[in-house]
Amino acid sequence: MNDKRKIIIITPDPLLPSTQLRFIEVFSLIEEIDYIVIDEKSVSYEHVVSADVIIFQRCYSPYGLLILNIAKKLRKISIYDMDDNLLEVPKESAGYIFNNYKYIIQLFLKLVDYVTCSTIRLKELLIQNNENIIIIENTLSSELFIKSVKEKSDTKKINLLISNSDYFKLLNSKIDFFSYLSQLFTDYPELTLYYIGSYTAGEDYMFSYDFKDRIKFIDFIHDYRTYISFLQNNEIDIALVPLENKEFHNYKSNIKYIEFSASGIPAIYSKVVPYLEIIKHNENGLLVNNNKEEWYQATVELINNLELRQKIINHAYEDIKENYDIEISCSKWQKILNEFMFKGSLAPETEENIIYSLQRGFYQEHQDVNRITKQKDILIQKQNDFIKELEQRDIKKTQQLHQLQQSKALIVARNLEKYPWIVQLFQMGFRILNKTYSILRKR
Repeated sequence: MNDKRKIIIITPDPLLPSTQLRFIEVFSLIEEIDYIVIDEKSVSYEHVVSADVIIFQRCYSPYGLLILNIAKKLRKISIYDMDDNLLEVPKESAGYIFNNYKYIIQLFLKLVDYVTCSTIRLKELLIQNNENIIIIENTLSSELFIKSVKEKSDTKKINLLISNSDYFKLLNSKIDFFSYLSQLFTDYPELTLYYIGSYTAGEDYMFSYDFKDRIKFIDFIHDYRTYISFLQNNEIDIALVPLENKEFHNYKSNIKYIEFSASGIPAIYSKVVPYLEIIKHNENGLLVNNNKEEWYQATVELINNLELRQKIINHAYEDIKENYDIEISCSKWQKILNEFMFKGSLAPETEENIIYSLQRGFYQEHQDVNRITKQKDILIQKQNDFIKELEQRDIKKTQQLHQLQQSKALIVARNLEKYPWIVQLFQMGFRILNKTYSILRKR
């Protein structure tokens, strides 16, 4: 007899690094549970029936709400997990698409039994939608820590690193930052910069400077363990972590500090939340204001001061070993799962309420799909024209392409090009919900 708790983790994309970090790495170490990760459009009724706990991670579509409706009817424990402020994503972010689905995310937050998030600030933001919020901080498996901190050699051949999952997280101070890099490359001719991220994540500025040939662009690495391996096996000397002083960033976790520290890489961080609370200047990292002078001074100091680099690595490594080991997350999940199973699912919403919410979600999607279907060919052609012009490194076109690619219209258009049956699916789902809602109102 299998007494393990069965958990389904539902996500828009099972390859999300946050899914690997927050769930796969953690749950694979907990013997008392069986879990599967599945994208929301592949979930079946049988999946829901067989589960004890259903976790919705960063879900934002009406499909997910349909699954939640079934889960509530079957009195399954439901959890929504969020590690970013998906309710207010800035326009320059690759995640801006979430703003089009804000009302659906809010419905998720209100309808699930519990919400898990990564920081105290995120909890304070979300508590107005659901009072049952648990903080599960990001942690890292000790398997992924370097076995020992390497002694750095004193050399002027320095490798810098910038890693961003979507866009370059500077806006107002971006020009200052790239001006600092330009000066740095001029003064240190043997310097190399590794840049991990999407093509539109700030390279428009990089290509306008003479140092572009000394940048090694690395495509975004989706597999989390491969990413950590890259950090540890490429002789990275110093990591740069620029972050705009912006409300949206206040809800981010300190995951880059954890990753770089576990990999034995000293780093320089913008003097903003979330790093203000964890970095002790000159101890486990350097903190700088987002201006050319401070970035330059801090980088030169680390380049020329091998002893300081080694000190930062040692202190940061010891800190994350003690405070950010994955066993902390495992223990927390084991405890709260025991509590959840004891309490059971909380009182469900009325079925009419949920059906109305689903109907609203599908109606909005249905309207958007119909409108974009008419514009599909124009949008795809516009994107292709931009890409052709980018071959000549046209900076303005790079910026325009970035804006276009983050628009909901083009994202839906690309999906319609690939999956033309989506229109029929929405029409069918909308008709079914309409009929169900009408029947409920006649009872």
